[in-house]
Amino acid sequence: MPLSSRTAKGAPIPQVLTIKSDEKITSIFAVDEFKDNEFIILLSQNGIVKKIPLNSLSKISARGLVVTRIGEDDCLRWARRCTEKDEIVIGTKNGFAGRFSTEEIPTRGRATRGSKCMSIRKGDTIAGCDVVNAVDVSSKY
Repeated sequence: MPLSSRTAKGAPIPQVLTIKSDEKITSIFAVDEFKDNEFIILLSQNGIVKKIPLNSLSKISARGLVVTRIGEDDCLRWARRCTEKDEIVIGTKNGFAGRFSTEEIPTRGRATRGSKCMSIRKGDTIAGCDVVNAVDVSSKY
């Protein structure tokens, strides 16, 4: 991403990234070092979660990388950076929530599909998720 001032208008995404017209940006985060103990958690609106090593994304070409496979009736909604010591909190549109360790999510290769993280009732979808540091959360309660 080119550096600009705080008041700049920005640059059109297609000039910076090669993305197809039907693709949407889910998350943006800066990576200054590809550490072995860090991962990216991907979560779809239908509750499919996938954990991939951050260092598997270190060699990206101008064409980009395929990092997951998504079903026809699903779409990738969240991407978060984490470690094995973190926890993920997931909430659904109809008010159900779950919290579990990122250690429970199997580490997968880039071209594979993820695992179901939560049984979602008919008509419900994932509304949000975030990664929390388990040490910070546990010490407050």
